[in-house]
Amino acid sequence: MTSATAAVDDETVTLVYDTHFDGRFGDDDEPNIARYATAVSDLLEEHDNAVFVGGGDDLSPSVLSLVYEGEHMVPALNKLDPVVNGVSHHDFDFGADIAADRFEDSEFPWVNAQLLTDDGEPVPGTERWTTVDVGEFTIGFFSLAREDFTSTTDYPDDWQVLGQTEAAEEAVAALDDEGADLIVCAGRVPQGDKFDVPTEVAGVDAFVGSSGDVDGIDDLPDDVVDETPEPPTIIDGSVVSRVGKEFGYLGALTFDAAGELVDYELVEVTTDIEPDAGMEAIVEEWRGDLEDEYGHPFFETDVPLDVRVDTNYGTESAFGNLATDAMREYADADLAILNPGGIRTNDVYGPGEIDGLDVLNILPFPNRLVVAEVTGETIIEYLSSQVSALPWSSFGAQPGKQVSGVQYEWRGHDGDAVAENFYVGDEPLDPEETYELATLDFLLGARDVLADAEVVSESDEFVGQIVLDALEEAGQVSPRTDERMLRVDEDVGESRDVDRTRGQLTFVFDAPVTAVDVVPETFVAVTQTGVVAEAVDVALDEEAAELRVAFDRTDTGALTSAANRPDTDLRIFGDYEPDDEAFGYEDDGDSLELPVAAAIDAYRLKGTVDGL
Repeated sequence: MTSATAAVDDETVTLVYDTHFDGRFGDDDEPNIARYATAVSDLLEEHDNAVFVGGGDDLSPSVLSLVYEGEHMVPALNKLDPVVNGVSHHDFDFGADIAADRFEDSEFPWVNAQLLTDDGEPVPGTERWTTVDVGEFTIGFFSLAREDFTSTTDYPDDWQVLGQTEAAEEAVAALDDEGADLIVCAGRVPQGDKFDVPTEVAGVDAFVGSSGDVDGIDDLPDDVVDETPEPPTIIDGSVVSRVGKEFGYLGALTFDAAGELVDYELVEVTTDIEPDAGMEAIVEEWRGDLEDEYGHPFFETDVPLDVRVDTNYGTESAFGNLATDAMREYADADLAILNPGGIRTNDVYGPGEIDGLDVLNILPFPNRLVVAEVTGETIIEYLSSQVSALPWSSFGAQPGKQVSGVQYEWRGHDGDAVAENFYVGDEPLDPEETYELATLDFLLGARDVLADAEVVSESDEFVGQIVLDALEEAGQVSPRTDERMLRVDEDVGESRDVDRTRGQLTFVFDAPVTAVDVVPETFVAVTQTGVVAEAVDVALDEEAAELRVAFDRTDTGALTSAANRPDTDLRIFGDYEPDDEAFGYEDDGDSLELPVAAAIDAYRLKGTVDGL
């Protein structure tokens, strides 16, 4: 437990927060909802005039949610007894009717100031805002939705989503009229400049909730280990505090009678905390049948399966390849695309046996697999639109998708997000040709580029089950990355010379101008079908201003054939340490330390070979 404390007035009120459970109960041997319940109870007992506040995103996504459509979370939330819960986008994963049923079955109010039906009324089962009397205090609560709410939920097209600022101003005015001493926005609180409501709307005393990060801990440098968080941020008089999602942390803000913050605690939920017996009983009741069916090994992997967020947004991943290959093969389509946001748990599995529950938790959304007819031009436009570029991307340059059946090069520098040199199968992509794309129904409904695609088939099963069935049938897998999305941070052009001495075939390129050094073991020769050969020696000669990439003589035949065939695109790719100053990106006047993307520790160059 950590605390930042000032002199506490006798008359105070404490907010304990939040939820953001993603439809999960957690594992028995880890921080989980039963231990969380104990931590909530302890904090409420510790403080006078304390209330528990939820933040939404509680009904989904998880394997339990797929089976029970969020119904399992209602008794668990009722057990926690929040005074209010904010409505967020994942609470609508199963549509408005199911969401309304869950809201109405809850023993506490759900609130959101932005969401209205087609006739201007609050979503059934919710309120736009509410007040709660706590001791001598009247606390007003409302919540807000994320800016892209309609594109990330199964929300009726004719229902309304007001702007964040407009809705917040209406909530503050109404709660002031109702005599609120303290006004709190409880729900999703994005990071940094993604959330400007505190600067635009006066009168909100606190914004509490999460978009996944824990303020004061997650934003520390990797080489700094410090469990003492910074006090909550104060923005134009509003306290802004995020404590992560699921079961890692709880926050507690204490305010005095004047509405001033006088105490802050961050409690880490650990396995040392005794689970709440009542919550354990709820978990067991809902999880029993599911454990029997899926809680055992379905397949074995020889390599780790990395489903961390940074990995799947930032680079091609082994799991991404497994999943998209299964999608494409199931649909008998030309290519498949999976959004990294649909890959959950943020963990690494294996090597070893993998339970069915793990796969369904990794792919927990109620998405069906659709096959859509799209033009080559649409594929180019869509995958280009998913690339993130420096300097505007705070996460660095990223491809932003996982794919199968397609290879392309991409780059994200100087504000330009580019995807080019596409191949479908082993043939150049034709912008005028029609291709069959296997993807999620969610992507067709949520993204403008694919909005007009003609759907020719839709699966009866959810994508998670389709992928699990494929893995169970395979039994044992050894997935690898095979150069589907080729990152290009610098293009050194065509090889200027070829050296055939010492039993090696050596390609000579101009030296990269943005490199401090190269990473020899990463250099490979690639065609549109994947890796042809791995380099045996790589040398960067700064004096001669050349880069030499050598391959063993046993690979000479394959390389010569690839280089001389007119229908084969032979290229050399390899990692290098980037020169921060050469790229010219700055952070507060200092050179930005590259690479920014957490999934990589080097940049990549490309050279072209055209004939031998």
